[in-house]
Amino acid sequence: MTPLESPPATPGPTSRTGPPPAAVTVVLPTYNEARNIRTVIAATQVALRSHPDHEILVVDDDSPDGTWRTVDELSAADPRIHCYRRLARHGLASAILEGLSMASGAALVVMDADLQHDPAAIPLLVGAVAGADIAVGGPDPPGGAPGGGRRGPPGGGGGG
Repeated sequence: MTPLESPPATPGPTSRTGPPPAAVTVVLPTYNEARNIRTVIAATQVALRSHPDHEILVVDDDSPDGTWRTVDELSAADPRIHCYRRLARHGLASAILEGLSMASGAALVVMDADLQHDPAAIPLLVGAVAGADIAVGGPDPPGGAPGGGRRGPPGGGGGG
């Protein structure tokens, strides 16, 4: 695998060279997630079964536990999984930005790889973003609708 070492980011050998753009891209920034990464990728793929043209981009900050090795193994078996190992740069925000800049999806999802975000919510987010610029997931608010609700503009006008 070719690590990303300086901006602009360039994909390693698991990059997309021929397939059409994905409908949904899930960006998973990682650091020391070897024990979770197989589970989160499998759960993400189950959640995206209605979007077979998805891609999963793992942006790994050269995890000492070898997270990137595990993702490389998975990407060899499934061309929708891509691993970008960053050697010289670290940090969640920059990993997210690099992942988003490499994404081909019409809908973009960013999730933590430690399973604090439930991949089963991805279809709800993808559905919510249709006709909108952004959909944000989070815990169900007290009295709110499970799976999130739509809210109107600040100051009222659209209950969720």
